[in-house]
Amino acid sequence: MSEHDRSRTPTRELCIFSFANFAYALSLAAPPQSGGPDLTPLDHVLCTPLGGGGLKLKADSRKLTAHESKSLPHFTISSTRTYTLHPGPYPVPFPRSKPNSFRSRTLHTFWGRGIPFSYLLLAVWLALPTLCFAQTMVAKTITFTGAPQSQAELLTLSGLKPGATLTKDDIDAAANRLDASGLFSSVQYSTAPGILTFTLEPSAKAQMERVRYQNFVWYTQKELNDAVHARLPLFTGSVPGNGPLKDQVAQTLVAILKERGIDATVDSEGVAGGQFEYRIVSPPIVVSDLQIENIRWDSDPVLDSVRHALINVEYLEGLSQTGVHENLSYALKELGFLDETVGPIAHGEPKLEAGRIGVVMTGAATPGSRYKVAHVTLPALVGTVTAGDLESEHQVKPGGLPSPSLVRNTVARMAFVFQGHGFLDAKSSVDSSQDSAAHTMSYTFTVAPGLVYHMRDLLFAADLNADQKAQLTQAWNLPKGAVYEREPVERTLLLSLKTLCAGHPASEKLIPDQATHQVDVSLSCKPQR
Repeated sequence: MSEHDRSRTPTRELCIFSFANFAYALSLAAPPQSGGPDLTPLDHVLCTPLGGGGLKLKADSRKLTAHESKSLPHFTISSTRTYTLHPGPYPVPFPRSKPNSFRSRTLHTFWGRGIPFSYLLLAVWLALPTLCFAQTMVAKTITFTGAPQSQAELLTLSGLKPGATLTKDDIDAAANRLDASGLFSSVQYSTAPGILTFTLEPSAKAQMERVRYQNFVWYTQKELNDAVHARLPLFTGSVPGNGPLKDQVAQTLVAILKERGIDATVDSEGVAGGQFEYRIVSPPIVVSDLQIENIRWDSDPVLDSVRHALINVEYLEGLSQTGVHENLSYALKELGFLDETVGPIAHGEPKLEAGRIGVVMTGAATPGSRYKVAHVTLPALVGTVTAGDLESEHQVKPGGLPSPSLVRNTVARMAFVFQGHGFLDAKSSVDSSQDSAAHTMSYTFTVAPGLVYHMRDLLFAADLNADQKAQLTQAWNLPKGAVYEREPVERTLLLSLKTLCAGHPASEKLIPDQATHQVDVSLSCKPQR
């Protein structure tokens, strides 16, 4: 029958409680004599579930005949969650949102005109073993399609065994287990004689979180992934955003540590970047010492402070190694060892000591030769900026150590000096020159001052009363239109403000107008943004 022909055929909905009810429904639906009017659909009746592999019937324009194959050219009974006789062998999705709910079970079929009721009754009688099939089947073959996991892994997860006699509840429970794992966004199943097939759709990668181990100091990431997978086959290095696999991985990690003689508590949490971290919280895993070749920690206070900052803290895989490497490299440069090299940082065998697991960080470093400062050139003087101002603020001295932090501080202080003399847009920089043969460094500091700013208005915040405002105005000795200078503001105005604020945080805020190069000064006894 063509699609066009089927669209003109009335649709009937029938429900089967028993063969007698079905026969009664057929008698109600018996078509009229040839040439009679079209039938109107029967009312929908709630059905009990049907099992089995599918009724197959063949229809033509005048009769309905049952065949051995038990198939209907336009419809299929599918022993899936929703038992519907529908056009085509279309699987019905397993509902993830309500895995234990059932929809109405109905049979949808089409009736042509003038088909004698005796033929219909004969077809139903021949098909009765299928329609009344008890809700059990012997699944000699159980297959899974659409999933990356192996058949054995999925079979274990489902809890089913090939050759077993299964009820519909058994199959529904297996589908629930697959769905609850969180590994699949869709779970469907269908049956054929002796065959149960699950069609699975893996969860999107965005829903999977890559696992990272923070302080399992005995293992590499790959080693621990392999060890967990060997005990938990469904685990492949990632866990779904929901489902029991996250907790199962944690339990597996506890069991692995138990085999090493360690009674551990393992915690987990999701972190940024789509990762999921596991961490031993008991016993604590700590960095107990640093053993770096060519480094004497007690030879300088800077090195000693680095060591004390890095020991007796929690060991975290990757972060602890990076912390030792970067802090040691920074300390050596601060001490003038500009050509230093620090090799890879590893660790020794962890040891259980005083209720904790101690980890000794190991590695090697080559400090190289120590550099000195040869020459320093300060910025050119502009406006009211004096040589004494610059000299008092720069920290890089000839003959001293070329400390990177002192160089950065001096760059910032040079700009600060110019801004205190009205050049509020001043920008500073430094050029350096390294003499590797003489092991010396030379620095030239420069400032682009910009235009000078002039004083405009003195502003008061709402928290200051009239008497306080009057006293501050009297103390203000920088007239409107004068070049802004920081020194008189701090020497007189801020000192008076601190007294008036009576213990509250006195604050001064500059409000520059870059269009007119004028500046307002705002005063308050509260912090200002």
